[in-house]
Amino acid sequence: MGERFCGIDYGTKMSGNTALAYLDDTGIQVLQCLKNTDADQWITTQVTHLNLKKIYLDAPLSLPGGFLGYNDQFHYRACDLELSAMSPMFLGGLTARAISLSKGLEKQKVTSCEVYPGGFIRAHDTLRECYHKKDVTTVSHMVHNLSQIFPFSIQTSIENYHQVDALICWWIGYRHTQGLAKAYGDVQEGQIWI
Repeated sequence: MGERFCGIDYGTKMSGNTALAYLDDTGIQVLQCLKNTDADQWITTQVTHLNLKKIYLDAPLSLPGGFLGYNDQFHYRACDLELSAMSPMFLGGLTARAISLSKGLEKQKVTSCEVYPGGFIRAHDTLRECYHKKDVTTVSHMVHNLSQIFPFSIQTSIENYHQVDALICWWIGYRHTQGLAKAYGDVQEGQIWI
């Protein structure tokens, strides 16, 4: 299977809105953190347990270049502007947690890449038509459409958009491992993969 990786939809720390998708011998599996469980600790435990070497995370993993002296921008990174993504500064604590999680996993020789499911969806008409996060009844349509493009079957019953976004993060990661994903932004400042 090559290097083991996962896709993660990253939610607030104790909300239960963090989901993780990975590939095993039977197909694509999706796990979701329980409410009132520390999502960062849960991710670290899952990454270790599943022997993953790379994570594709839907959260900012760097700050605008102005903070590091790369440029004069303190609100958005080049990748955020290119993809019309939220500012890492607006996301504040989530950004800090994601960077901290990434640095902690780095000590375990696990690499982190930033991905953006919303940016991926915008570029695909078939997916964009049925991607409605506020309408849980569209989840089955999304899963059906993703199943049509994934090279492996989805083994888990998908119940919400956190799990859908984890699948899309996994898909971007899979495309990255195949040399098909596209990077946005500046390497020095931080990139988002789609």
